[in-house]
Amino acid sequence: MKLALSENLTALAKGCPFPLYVVGGFVRDALAGLDASDVDICAPADTDEFVKVAENCGAKINAVYKNTGTVKLKFGAEAYEFTCFRSDEYVRGAHRPVKICFSTPAAATSSATRCITISGRSAFATRSAGLPT
Repeated sequence: MKLALSENLTALAKGCPFPLYVVGGFVRDALAGLDASDVDICAPADTDEFVKVAENCGAKINAVYKNTGTVKLKFGAEAYEFTCFRSDEYVRGAHRPVKICFSTPAAATSSATRCITISGRSAFATRSAGLPT
C-alpha cells in the first residue's frame, strides 16, 4: 500500500541526507481510510540540520524549539511539524515532559532499523514518490 504525499514533502524527503519519517495521526488516519491532513515528520537529525535542509527545499520556518527538538514549517499552505528522534518522560496526568533525551544519529538510525513506532504508527518517507507501508 502506498500513501500519497504532497510534492513538497516528497521533495523534502529527497533533499534530506538522513531518513525522514511521516508519523502519528497522518499514518493512522490514512491506514484507516480517513482524511489524513495533520502531517508530523521526524528524523535522526537535530533542529539545525533539519532547518538547513528544509530551507534549501523551499520551506518557510515558522518556529524552532530547541528544547523539544521541534520545528514548525510550511510550504505555502501545507503545514508540518518536525521533531528529532527523542524519548520523553512524563509525570502522570501531565502533558509536558519533565525530561527529554535526544537520540544520537547512530542510535536513532539503529532504532529506525528496528521499526520505530511513534504515536502508534510510523512510515518511512522514501526518496521516491509515495509512502510504502
